[in-house]
Amino acid sequence: MQIMGYRNINHLYDRSREGRFNVESRGNSKLDGFALAVMQYMAARSSDWEPDRTYHAGDVPPRCYWGGWDAIIDDFGMVMPTREQALDGDVDKEELFARRHKSSLARLSKTGRWLEQQGLIKRIVPANTKLGRNAFWLLMIGDDFENEQVEQAARTALGLR
Repeated sequence: MQIMGYRNINHLYDRSREGRFNVESRGNSKLDGFALAVMQYMAARSSDWEPDRTYHAGDVPPRCYWGGWDAIIDDFGMVMPTREQALDGDVDKEELFARRHKSSLARLSKTGRWLEQQGLIKRIVPANTKLGRNAFWLLMIGDDFENEQVEQAARTALGLR
């Protein structure tokens, strides 16, 4: 997926300024940088919502990410071995990559659940592994009224109701 959602990024930072990506740690509030990075990735690869546009079935849905967790794992380099592991001939690279992929997938899934609990993303189409289809995540980065309008536009574009 190409980078296309620069206005989405601006909305994302509005939510960050509100503390929506903060977690409590030792009685203080701190930014969850990984959650913000995941959302930045999703926002950059989701089309911006155009409020004056009428969306139709078959259009690219606004503020929807469907690239899947594997795209994030790859682009973030989450399965890369350490330098020592890469040079160590005794390390089974396939087993190492499989283990690191599994732990990366678990981390992203946990982050996705947290973002969903925070009301920052909403799954509008579930993944279907039999069909090889990733979930469609709607980015809930506007105010309540705007999010409702964006969801209606996305559902129309995806042929959902």
